[in-house]
Amino acid sequence: MRQINEHASENVTKLLLANKSDAPDRCVTTEEGQKLADSYGIKFFEGSAKEDINIKEAFEALTIEIKDKIIADQRNRSESVIEPKGQQLKGGDGDGTTTEKKGCC
Repeated sequence: MRQINEHASENVTKLLLANKSDAPDRCVTTEEGQKLADSYGIKFFEGSAKEDINIKEAFEALTIEIKDKIIADQRNRSESVIEPKGQQLKGGDGDGTTTEKKGCC
């Protein structure tokens, strides 16, 4: 079995979808598929495109995982941004007063 990250970077969301679960002459058991998915730390689904079994559910699970990852990344990025302190700027009317300006612009 090829390494799971051989054709995709490590941060790509992955799942294992075993197709043809309706076939009587299956080559891989449910237990074997689940064990492989567990070894990679990814979700496992059995499905049948022919019978429309678990196809929608697999894509929905993948979509939710991607959305959750994006939200977590955005949250981590926003928490790591340091808010700039206000700057003291001279007033533009020449009266010698100062005006506090927040942010960078």
